[in-house]
Amino acid sequence: MSRACDACGGEAVAAVSIGGTYLCRTCSPLIQIEIDALRAEGKPVNAPKIAAIFRRQSSPDYLLRDIPPALWEQVKAEAARRDCTIRDLIFEAIKMELEKT
Repeated sequence: MSRACDACGGEAVAAVSIGGTYLCRTCSPLIQIEIDALRAEGKPVNAPKIAAIFRRQSSPDYLLRDIPPALWEQVKAEAARRDCTIRDLIFEAIKMELEKT
């Protein structure tokens, strides 16, 4: 009997253990990226907590860190000018960029 992945809840086939968490091969690189980013910033690492955050997410989320304050102010102002959410503005920018290729 196999255990469930601590990050996605799916069957953890060919599982990996990181910091006391049991992860599937899909989730383990994502958790490792977050761990590496925290270590690079000199912040404490808690793999079970990171996995729990991943598990709570119902859809894929991506956290952007260290956005320059001036850029963030531009994003907020543009969203207000367009009368849309920041989320919608970012999604539209991503779609436009992907349509270029």
